[in-house]
Amino acid sequence: MESVKSFFRSLGTATAASLRLLSLIFAVTLLAVAGTVLVGGLNSDGTDTPSVEAGEARVYPENPTPVVFTPTSQLNIAESTIAPGLTDVERRHRLLRSVVYVETNRGSGSGVLIDNQRCIVVTNEHVVATGTGDIKAHVITRFRANGENVVRTVDAEILGRPSADDDLAILRLSECNNLPWAPLGNSDLLESGDTVTAVGHPHGFGWSMTEGVVSHSARFWEDFSAKSGFPLVQIDTPLNPGNSGGGLFNEEGYLVGINSMKRLYAENLNFARSSNLVTAYMGRLAAEGRVHDRTLGIVISNNDDGSITVQEVAAGGRGNHVGLREGDTFVAVNGQRIDGAPSMTRGIYADADGIVELTVIRNGAVYTLTLDYNQERRS
Repeated sequence: MESVKSFFRSLGTATAASLRLLSLIFAVTLLAVAGTVLVGGLNSDGTDTPSVEAGEARVYPENPTPVVFTPTSQLNIAESTIAPGLTDVERRHRLLRSVVYVETNRGSGSGVLIDNQRCIVVTNEHVVATGTGDIKAHVITRFRANGENVVRTVDAEILGRPSADDDLAILRLSECNNLPWAPLGNSDLLESGDTVTAVGHPHGFGWSMTEGVVSHSARFWEDFSAKSGFPLVQIDTPLNPGNSGGGLFNEEGYLVGINSMKRLYAENLNFARSSNLVTAYMGRLAAEGRVHDRTLGIVISNNDDGSITVQEVAAGGRGNHVGLREGDTFVAVNGQRIDGAPSMTRGIYADADGIVELTVIRNGAVYTLTLDYNQERRS
């Protein structure tokens, strides 16, 4: 029986102590709510990441250095998961080897190599969020004839500031010799029914591969999409704790998502952060080293034609500062027509140069208002 409360479970593998605590909470919940199954977790958002004691949370730099990524055009496609001429078996082997096993002193998860020149890996923020010790990554050197993996361990460091809102983090490995890299695909092209493959390390069972389909290509969920405007990719591909940060690949071998969470007590309700969110996040890290807040401080309402009308403007907020007024109607961001609140948020989030132009209609006239986030950070 469904509870009135529904939570989601992140797919990072918790420590034994945390799992015992989760079991205790679940048992107490069942006793307290007779006849119902309360889907709960250790945190207010329902994730089962380990509870954090004083001094155990990883401290991120407040003003990190911008992250340097190798342009995709300078990476060798022949060394990637989409290289032409690969057999099905060879492509599957490359998918497996592009996914690393990420381990901290509080738990473990997965990550995907997206740049084999600078050894850049993308993973979930909750995989690296807890624990103050070093981060290690385990990578496949080769496959033995009997199916076993030859694995080596390398050091990993966090680049830029991970984003808890987007549940994304970037790591750099100390070396990634001969490892294939996974090009980021365009998640906007996904359709319901598309075949996808997930690779990760569920419950510590390294380099496990599962296959399924896209259940919904653009699942907007307020708690997980509101800050960026990017939807989740809903999949029926089996996922388990430890898959977090692992790759979701399409049939061509493109990385189209980062596996992140699942619905508890439901069959195959699993979710990935979209590859287009990853691309936008990397753009922000390359420009400023982190994702600064870009909220406008306004209350809006959606219109049937996709435009958005401003209902309230908070005094002292960015919207007030740039000259927004009650009754203004948003129609475009940076010249791109919007289609509802998520697309407006997405346009503002994805802008990497820090200059955002908002097109509004006011009393029948068209106005362009410019937000300069770079000036805001300098002041």
